[in-house]
Amino acid sequence: MIASSALLTACGGGGGTGTTIGSGAGQVPAGTASVQVSWDAPTNRSDGSCLGNDLNGFVVSYGNSSGQYTQNAQLYLSSGSISCQQIAYDNVCGVSVNRCTYTVGGLATGDWYFAVRAFDDVGAYSSYSFEASTRLN
Repeated sequence: MIASSALLTACGGGGGTGTTIGSGAGQVPAGTASVQVSWDAPTNRSDGSCLGNDLNGFVVSYGNSSGQYTQNAQLYLSSGSISCQQIAYDNVCGVSVNRCTYTVGGLATGDWYFAVRAFDDVGAYSSYSFEASTRLN
């Protein structure tokens, strides 16, 4: 099992524990809003061992109720649909620590909740990250 990522940021208004949320702008036509979700990729598995180069991607899960994620975006690191930038280096595991970003589009007005899970090359998934929330007006 992979250790879950520690940071999740959504932009577009609202707030939540362990999150940084930006401000939304005015009225948004239904189904046209987008939210940028960012997180720090894990370098360790939940047992503390190094993940190394086994990280394969992430699942960004989201929905209209806290803890109830009805939609998922499965993102492979090799697909180009996700942007990751090095923010530090893990000397113990010998790998870069990356902050990854993905934009979730086509969202209607209302409350939205987001969480991220990592998965490795053999299909093991982490637990969910901290949840971020936003209200689209």
